[in-house]
Amino acid sequence: MHPDSMLYTEMISATDLHYMKALPKLMEIDRHETPISIQLFDCRPDFLAEAAQRAVTEGGGHCRH
Repeated sequence: MHPDSMLYTEMISATDLHYMKALPKLMEIDRHETPISIQLFDCRPDFLAEAAQRAVTEGGGHCRH
């Protein structure tokens, strides 16, 4: 990947994440797939905030090796 590139996930529903115990495979990040942006959508700011926090603590901060 070009050093000035950034990858993006598909759109992920914050509502779906709210009710899931584990993050979907779609949010697993390989160490070679950085930088990456996880795209979240929802109409509820509280669900978006929760999903973003989970993405950082459970997904984006823990890359597969």
